[in-house]
Amino acid sequence: MEVSEVERPHTVLLVEDDRELRSLFALLMELQGLSVIQAERGDEAVETLREQADRIGVVVADFGVPVLSGQELLRSIRAARPAIRLLCTSGRGDEQTRQDALAAGADDFVPKPFQPPEMIARIKACLESA
Repeated sequence: MEVSEVERPHTVLLVEDDRELRSLFALLMELQGLSVIQAERGDEAVETLREQADRIGVVVADFGVPVLSGQELLRSIRAARPAIRLLCTSGRGDEQTRQDALAAGADDFVPKPFQPPEMIARIKACLESA
């Protein structure tokens, strides 16, 4: 039995500590028809995920947000929702950061700066497979 669009979680949890970048990226996603919940800190993101688990289909998380390290954040998200789709971003686009993010549970890693259309396409693909 295929999950219908109505049953599929459709919201993006965006975790980014840079307020201007977070607001701009959230606006871009909303203009593409995506619902977005924003979190500034790692602990806030984990709490939001627990409270609104039935709505959130994908998490887009910066690897360097306050309170939790990038690895702690990704592992906490995986512990709260093992099957959730998780995209990680970072201004440190080196191979070690990518490997650390993937080892901590990210499904994909996108270095900053990224092209918004490419990121939107990746997010939509994750939502469709959630």
